[in-house]
Amino acid sequence: MERSLAEVCVLSGEGLELGGEVVVARLMADVLEALNYLHSRGVVHRDVRSDNLLFSTDGRLLLADFFHAVQLTEERPTRDEVVGVWYWMAPELRAGQPYNTAVDIYSLGATLWELLEGVPPHSEIEDVEYLRTIRHLPPLSQPQRWSEQLRSFLAMCAEEPSRRPSAAALLESPFIRRACSRSDVVALLNRARLLEDELHRQEAAAAMI
Repeated sequence: MERSLAEVCVLSGEGLELGGEVVVARLMADVLEALNYLHSRGVVHRDVRSDNLLFSTDGRLLLADFFHAVQLTEERPTRDEVVGVWYWMAPELRAGQPYNTAVDIYSLGATLWELLEGVPPHSEIEDVEYLRTIRHLPPLSQPQRWSEQLRSFLAMCAEEPSRRPSAAALLESPFIRRACSRSDVVALLNRARLLEDELHRQEAAAAMI
């Protein structure tokens, strides 16, 4: 594995500025393909976030860390345990209400919000009880920076549970259809590595002064 999406986001800047929206669409498509596979088998990941999304050497973004994953069954089609990390949790999960695979779609939207803003949603809030009451993602600070297709995709991920599209439906959305080729993601990873090397050189030079 190369590194996590969280690490690349830090190096590349808000909105993965080195690659633009088409790269973001490619990354979201990779995660949706993983979620579509899991959800079609009744598996809920319950911890979709940038730290758990890892790049392969060929530029594919892979969903990792299945510690909180759970299998839904006909006898138990929903769950109500509160697990995961607060800032990426779906509202119904945070509140301990019955939930299903739709929580992963919200968490994907929260991850997209993080890519665009540079920090996780609601990360300025420390009051857990207040976090439990929040039902929506925060508005984007600069919505005009992003296309209508991207904003629509983000809004769909943050809908009420019954209205959130499935992973399969989101794979057909206009935003995802803009996804770039895998080689563009590899180029982004290479540029991020160069930025990291330059930062290390600067740190080493500063330490010698």
